Amino acid sequence: MKSFLFYLICCVTVFTISPVMALRPGDVTAKVDYKLKWLDSIPFELGKLTPEQGKKVPQLRALVFFRSRAKSNNILIPLLESTRRNASGDLLIAAITPDSIAETKLLQKKFPEARVRFVVDTQRRLTPLFMGGVNLFPMAFLLDRDGKIIWRGEAVDLPEAVSAAQGGRLSKPAVQRLITLHLDEMFQRMKTAELRPLRITADKIFNLDPGNATAMRLLLFVLEEAGDTEGAWELCASQLAKAPANSRLYITALGVIKRHPELRRHLVPSINKLKENAATPEELFAVTNFLLTNYFSDAEAMEQAGSLLHSKGLSAEDLTAKQLKNFYSLYAYYCYLTGDLPKAIANQEKLLKHLENKRIYPSELATFKERLDFYRKLLQLQKKKW
Repeated sequence: MKSFLFYLICCVTVFTISPVMALRPGDVTAKVDYKLKWLDSIPFELGKLTPEQGKKVPQLRALVFFRSRAKSNNILIPLLESTRRNASGDLLIAAITPDSIAETKLLQKKFPEARVRFVVDTQRRLTPLFMGGVNLFPMAFLLDRDGKIIWRGEAVDLPEAVSAAQGGRLSKPAVQRLITLHLDEMFQRMKTAELRPLRITADKIFNLDPGNATAMRLLLFVLEEAGDTEGAWELCASQLAKAPANSRLYITALGVIKRHPELRRHLVPSINKLKENAATPEELFAVTNFLLTNYFSDAEAMEQAGSLLHSKGLSAEDLTAKQLKNFYSLYAYYCYLTGDLPKAIANQEKLLKHLENKRIYPSELATFKERLDFYRKLLQLQKKKW
């Protein structure tokens, strides 16, 4: 079950689909008073925007349905807040729950710096309208200015969907709708875990959306539970061949390698393939962070992380302010893991100096300062004569 929880990341319950179907891409949300309680925030329109509203509301709106008591909220809320920030003012997020106001307020207090808008579906009418009989929380819906759903998926995949929508790479709603129909079929087939029909349905999705995140997680789970590690790797390799610029697929592949040491021979070739195809510093940073977090005891993996941080285009003069923040933080951590504490301290100091005049949340700044203090104390311990 550990691998099951891994692939879901922050989903609570799955596999319950009734004849009452959820809203899908292409559907348009109606303007109805659903008696929602917006906690300490200004409501925004959930349907089609008027021309006047369109001047004040960002291009994209995300509705994320979740349960207030879920332990996964410690992952979900920071994920949503990070997605909102990275969208650079182009996204509003409403985190909507059918649970009580009291429970939701307690959750909200845990994340005082989050600008995600917490909403309680007090009459429990909006949640079943969007979710139908699909008991898969947290679920996200991305809306355009016309109130049309342009994407539906697990909340963990919202950052990728928002980025694709902003970059004009998100498939048309008709294609997204077909993908969700096939995904619903995959969830049904997961009840029996029969690989052949599951793979047939997954291939239909991959033909429309190579490397689709949910289809990958479902199929990998079945393959790994069956002990077919080579099959799991072949799935990763086949989707990387179709979508070599998708950094999330490299992280998925590295996760499979980490869980199955017999696949370790694929690590360096995978990183080399990433270097050939990565399009942005953010993609390099994402994979580097995964290596540093999950492969810190693997010297060759650390070497690969270092090579990514020294990739072409990752120099101070080439990076934006936000990218520099990630670079200094990751490089400092890399130096710490590889035993170069003076350089770790120097880069962490550069990070804090870089952030002096930048807008940043107090808790995040405090975390960076604590890390600097940690590096300095370790350096003192190295010099201590026992």
